[in-house]
Amino acid sequence: MPRRYSSVGDQTIASPTDTVLTIQAPTTVRPEIFEFSVGFDAPADNQIRITVQAFDTDDGTGTGVTPTSLDNGDPASLCTVQDNHTTEPSSYTAGEILYDSFVNQRGLLRWVAVPGAEWRLAAVATEGVGWLPIHASSTDDVVVTLYHAE
Repeated sequence: MPRRYSSVGDQTIASPTDTVLTIQAPTTVRPEIFEFSVGFDAPADNQIRITVQAFDTDDGTGTGVTPTSLDNGDPASLCTVQDNHTTEPSSYTAGEILYDSFVNQRGLLRWVAVPGAEWRLAAVATEGVGWLPIHASSTDDVVVTLYHAE
């Protein structure tokens, strides 16, 4: 059975697109994303676009997040997870959008993979996935909870 982890990240939207959370694979495993949710710290009637997109160069500069093991007997995660990015990933991959939808800021967005259809990352240290909230004028705090397996 794969080891499973959760990571939580947040970011205040300061421009139309600020990466909230990234996960980057190591060269030794191919992590699978099986669930995520997106919420907001303050209710408002804004539609926020949530895009999940692959990057292929590096995960930018953010605050390191330590994934929490869902089984306290498992070792630490091998993936690199960051939130609160001050520098965006340098190269989001054109055409590699895994998810793109809108959510009202008063609601919660939850995505769960159909078993066997999890998003599997390549075992390449410079590649990963980022969560981007997009809004022209909102400056609210966005929280992403990510679940992945290794």
